[in-house]
Amino acid sequence: MPGFSIGNGSGESNITRTVRSHRWKIKKFGPLGNDPLGLGPAVWYAKSFGFPEVSSKVIEVEGAAISYKYAGRVTYSTANVTFYDMITPAGTSYGDFIDKWFALVHGDSSTGETSFTNVGMADDYKHLSTFELEAATDSDSISAFEISLHNSWPSKVSHTELDYSNSNIGEVSVELTFDWFTSKNIGTLGTDTSQGPLLLPPGSGFDI
Repeated sequence: MPGFSIGNGSGESNITRTVRSHRWKIKKFGPLGNDPLGLGPAVWYAKSFGFPEVSSKVIEVEGAAISYKYAGRVTYSTANVTFYDMITPAGTSYGDFIDKWFALVHGDSSTGETSFTNVGMADDYKHLSTFELEAATDSDSISAFEISLHNSWPSKVSHTELDYSNSNIGEVSVELTFDWFTSKNIGTLGTDTSQGPLLLPPGSGFDI
């Protein structure tokens, strides 16, 4: 296999732990935390989470013979999260909680009504959102790193179209805008070192 040490090959060990796209969880989601329904963090049925893209503006200075390039302002794309919607015994849903957060941006936080004629206070609608990615093997899972979106807020919310012709699970998608993100390694190999080191995607920028 290219990139792994098998036989006389070179590269990472073939028993290196890898990051798998389905092994991640939400630790905190804005003002909702990780347990908005009081049933434990596992009830957040998130379908997908799109990591934000980060890019640096390139500042070019003309020299006599060549151009010198320097790093400028860092910009971030939005992060996108899609949830499987869920109705609780109390009759509320994930969509209700997310809409309530959006109401803090454009609405009345006391009633939860969204009017699109108001702009809320930043301290009310900007919150920390944290996601954790895990490295997994066939027998266990080990936390690799977490990413935190600072001052995040929902700039776009969309719900599944209601349709009598299908019985698909309802979904609610959120586009999170934020000021910056941070990440940190929270992984550990424990006592089992035979599996090799944690391996993050090339160029991910997350040092472990």
